[in-house]
Amino acid sequence: MRAYLIVIIAALLSIHMCGCKNVASYPISQPSDDCRENRINGVWKFREDTNLNNFYEVYQRDRTWTNTYHTRFWNRGGENPTYEGNIFFSKIGKTLFINVPYWDYDEVNDKYFQNKGYMFLKIVAANAAFDKLTVAVVNDTTMRSLKNSDEVRAYITKNMNNKSFYQEEKHFYKVPVPEILKNRGGIGH
Repeated sequence: MRAYLIVIIAALLSIHMCGCKNVASYPISQPSDDCRENRINGVWKFREDTNLNNFYEVYQRDRTWTNTYHTRFWNRGGENPTYEGNIFFSKIGKTLFINVPYWDYDEVNDKYFQNKGYMFLKIVAANAAFDKLTVAVVNDTTMRSLKNSDEVRAYITKNMNNKSFYQEEKHFYKVPVPEILKNRGGIGH
């Protein structure tokens, strides 16, 4: 798929850094709730990655979906996109979260890459330029039982300051567009 959209990070990071049990069936909010952070657009790496050639490509894919950001995780130095999805932000109080789609095999319909829910990244810290982020992955394994976005929001709000509710923090930083993406036409191509 061709695309034109956003970060982080996030999105993908979660998939690679946490298991699949910390998934909710519903996001915290909908992308239409007008919570955006366009400074997320760009190429991101995370400090804890053991392969320095891996990166996340985040960009606005479709101008009509102004609150969503397309994210691709590239391993092997940009040769192999292993995750792709549209992430979006939600705000609880003054805290930003990133809703990351979780894709998996659908046994009922015998199809791969079906949306099975959402994982969440809490933005713990961001510098003024929004090119360095510290995030914590929500690590609660009971969220699957929540019945709608309102319940997800309430549950996360209740546990927002509970350190055991999250995995250890991860650190992302923005980098220049790698040559391999430039040679393909830039971000989103």
